[in-house]
Amino acid sequence: MPLLNAAWYNADKLREMANDWDFSIEGRVRQSMRMRTFADFEKSHGRFVVCDFVCPTKETREKFEPDIVIWMDTIDEGRFEDTNKLFEAPKNRFSYQRME
Repeated sequence: MPLLNAAWYNADKLREMANDWDFSIEGRVRQSMRMRTFADFEKSHGRFVVCDFVCPTKETREKFEPDIVIWMDTIDEGRFEDTNKLFEAPKNRFSYQRME
């Protein structure tokens, strides 16, 4: 992401690299942790990081542990029924955490 001088990680690209297309709860948690590992690596080297992915449950969002969340609430339901069924909206959509 050149305007931010940030590393950018897309969930589908990381799933492709890992050859992991498991969308069970366990697979989603594993993906969240995979995204966190890449983000933590970049952050430890002083870079900003943008990770774009669907994080449909409270557990997957907590495992990722973002510094800042940009919630894109643009549709009533997604194109994947399994994701729609387990989706949990964030309790506070307007909060953020400060980066340290």
